[in-house]
Amino acid sequence: MRTFIAVNLSEQIRNDLAGYLNTFRPLARAVSWVPAGNAHITMKFLGEVPENDLGPVAAGIVKAVEGHHPFEVQVGEFGAFPNFKRPRVLWVGITSGVKRLAALTGAIDEQMAPLGFAKEQRRFSPHITLGRIRKPGDYDQLRQTAENTSYASAPFTVTSVEIMKSVLTPQGAQYSIWKSIPLAKQN
Repeated sequence: MRTFIAVNLSEQIRNDLAGYLNTFRPLARAVSWVPAGNAHITMKFLGEVPENDLGPVAAGIVKAVEGHHPFEVQVGEFGAFPNFKRPRVLWVGITSGVKRLAALTGAIDEQMAPLGFAKEQRRFSPHITLGRIRKPGDYDQLRQTAENTSYASAPFTVTSVEIMKSVLTPQGAQYSIWKSIPLAKQN
């Protein structure tokens, strides 16, 4: 089963992103746009994991979230990886809650390593993928629109981490929650 660990977004943010995608879509035809309903913050991509092996993954996530209490995150600022001169991924960033997300992601990475999932070598850059550029081209109009579009979401509270299942279909990836693991309750 194709699997990743994520924080899912509030419905309000997904609705906001759907509106921005409607603005961006006509500006770049060679982009595989992520449906707003699939929008999430990836913490760790695990790849193909047999369903029988997900028990230890879930146990590792439970251990990783110990001591991590719910916290607020805010979304905003559009960008591209590696940059808009040679874009491969269009994204919206996380503008607050980054340190808490990074700490939680680091704890998850530590717990997944003994299970055979390589530690991430790149610095954690929390973002929400909006689209993947399929071929090089002139994306100047998309860049200008993204850079001149102001967005700051309402804060939302991260209360859990999800183990997500991804099924690839001809219509694109379909995500579902395999297991939701709550963060530690505040005393």
